[in-house]
Amino acid sequence: MDYVKVKSYEGTESSGTVNISGCELNKLVDKHVLFVEDIIDTGLTMTKLIAYMNENVHPKSVRVVTLLEKRTGIDKIHRCLLLILIIGRR
Repeated sequence: MDYVKVKSYEGTESSGTVNISGCELNKLVDKHVLFVEDIIDTGLTMTKLIAYMNENVHPKSVRVVTLLEKRTGIDKIHRCLLLILIIGRR
């Protein structure tokens, strides 16, 4: 198990950009990856993280579980692109 830090907020507002840091992502090449997220708001962060992983790291699979999905109605496009396996609470 390892940790990836993904930041897309400045204070309480989404910055529109996603910064990824933490583990060496090249360790995840050809591995099944499960991201455990505390909250999915607009889906922008996860959408960009998954795209980055698929384009640059090439894992066998990428899945997401989240404890909370916040229904904002702001960005349904990003949310539709996510495959969220388990939602603890909406």
